[in-house]
Amino acid sequence: MSELTRNATLAAYEANASTYCARYEALGTTATESRPPEALETLYRRWVLPGTNVLELGCGSGRDARFMARLGADVTATDGSEAMLAEAKRLAGTDATNCTGSTSNTTGTSATTPPGSLRFVRLVLPPSEGLRVDPAAALRALGATKPFDVVTSSGVLQHLDASELYETAAFIASVTGEKGIVLVSVPTEHPGDGSSTGRFYSDFPAAHYTSLFERLGFSLVALSDPIEAGPKATPALWRTMVFLRETGRVRAGTSLFGIVEQDSKTATYKFALLKTLCDLNIRSSGGVRFLSDAEMRRIAGSTKSTASDATLRILADPRVAVPFYGIVELWIENYWRLYAPEVVGAPGNSDDEILKAAPRQVGGNRRPGFVEPLFGLIRAYSGDLWRLKRDLYSGAWTDAALLPLQRTDPAEHDRRVRLRADYAKLVTTVAHTVKEGPVRYAGNSLSEKLLTVLSDANRLFSVRPYENVANARKGRATKPATPEDFRLRCGELVFPADLWRELTAVAPWLTDSVALGWAKLSHRFSELSGSTHTSAAILERLIPEPDQRSTALARTVYLERIRSEGLVCVWSELPLTDRTLDVDHVIPWAKSRSNDLWNLLPAESSVNRGKSDRLPSAALLYERRNRVFEDWTLLADRYEALFFAQAASAFPAAGLSAVREPRWTTKLFDALLEATDTVALQYHADRWRPSTPIS
Repeated sequence: MSELTRNATLAAYEANASTYCARYEALGTTATESRPPEALETLYRRWVLPGTNVLELGCGSGRDARFMARLGADVTATDGSEAMLAEAKRLAGTDATNCTGSTSNTTGTSATTPPGSLRFVRLVLPPSEGLRVDPAAALRALGATKPFDVVTSSGVLQHLDASELYETAAFIASVTGEKGIVLVSVPTEHPGDGSSTGRFYSDFPAAHYTSLFERLGFSLVALSDPIEAGPKATPALWRTMVFLRETGRVRAGTSLFGIVEQDSKTATYKFALLKTLCDLNIRSSGGVRFLSDAEMRRIAGSTKSTASDATLRILADPRVAVPFYGIVELWIENYWRLYAPEVVGAPGNSDDEILKAAPRQVGGNRRPGFVEPLFGLIRAYSGDLWRLKRDLYSGAWTDAALLPLQRTDPAEHDRRVRLRADYAKLVTTVAHTVKEGPVRYAGNSLSEKLLTVLSDANRLFSVRPYENVANARKGRATKPATPEDFRLRCGELVFPADLWRELTAVAPWLTDSVALGWAKLSHRFSELSGSTHTSAAILERLIPEPDQRSTALARTVYLERIRSEGLVCVWSELPLTDRTLDVDHVIPWAKSRSNDLWNLLPAESSVNRGKSDRLPSAALLYERRNRVFEDWTLLADRYEALFFAQAASAFPAAGLSAVREPRWTTKLFDALLEATDTVALQYHADRWRPSTPIS
């Protein structure tokens, strides 16, 4: 969100504080309002116990804060608007700490509560980066001596965009105690209130909030049905979620393991799909898109949005979408590694001879439908997948790159045109294989439990085109030549959000288990066909070691800078030499399998050994942000097309373009921060900073 939009939202509350506070105070008590106040008060009675330490974000008129204080809680009520805080203090009375009173308990009888307390603190969302990375400083700023037992936010988080929402959720996680409760109430569909106020509204579905907090170590323990609230003429649909913090929690991957254990397997394709989903979750967790309520209704064939509409049942089965090309690309990588040794080792052999010699991937006498274009490209690149990906991501096949070659090097022009056509054919055949195989049939044994409403109710997965693909492809090349071209053509893989949430918890551990199951099945197929490939040998192909050449481009750039102007370690400011330069993976290779340029930064060798496979702390990343920007700029200046294509592919939800644009460093840095936090939580990994103070 731009500063202008953020400031306009805050300014609307400043200018209309008395009006909004009056509306909140009257909520559910007038003929024009459709939501009774008991909806939230019932939850407060259940989750806010006497003596609990409560933080409210966006207290508005203070109505909820006063109610929780009357329950006996010690409430810190915050708001970003000074005018709203002033109104809340006025409504609370001159002595905001005297909140002793009687209220009805959940049985409706009268119960006297011990005295609670109420105080007000100004806090703008998202909080400043200093508060986000330093929980102790955040608690001091809030006047708290310990983490909060309960954090509540009603009607606030919808004013934040995706990046701000993540930053605020991370802040909530940092100030919430162990076994703490987070209560969130938001409109998932809001008609807006017109341009006269300028308030910003997001349209994230409940599944988006749920996934975000679960990635930060919370479990969803309660989710309300959709409730209409607000003016009856223009009501909004609201969802209320209650999360429990359980940092040691690991969700059971019942559905994921069910695909492996229960589904019939006549090929390795279901293992391949599950492994690519695991790898995609680890490499690009921010690339998932949670389908909005409106999209879910369109899938169900309805356009109505009232709470009484029966199609709102689909909200109980939220869905996510990931770029299907991401699945196709990882699929190609896996089968490339499985077949390359035989293809390169016997260049004169036919495809059938190679299939007999290689580890078998399908049962019986069948052959994978994509082997012809795959083997052709393996031969063309002598088995070097890294070279193919460099050509693809650097724009070597685009018309802009090909046109000059028509005059200067016709043979190279023709070679690249053939490679482009061969890769397009490979993507098409792999996409068809995945759609007609595992996408169509995976999870059939589980579908009755997982899918209850959608028209293709017997399918766990489906592939859908992008809804705005027509506009997105206007002006693009007719023949696909870049990752973005292929992404738009392939569409999205759609599946239940529950599966993605399970992946977020178990993908780091599941991916190797799936690879082992894949290797065992391939070994069994190979034995039946008379081949001698062992499970261990096949597994080595599926879990490769890092290719040192993949860091060579970054190393060359950094060495040139060392020899010309000098360069320092990104983490320590120690000066670098040819002998002390290491190329560090910000997100370690072992946790990301990413050799993208944005992930490769210059580090002093002893510092890099100390970092090893650990992730830099959020505070360290903030401190070194300008140095990271400088190193990224060095790489982007030399390999512009490759750098930006890799970044856009790795973080499809970050708003990054495959070309240089204003504020690209900020967008990429925000995406990197979220990715490191997510990977750290997935692996339960400690964060690192240098033992020697940064100079």
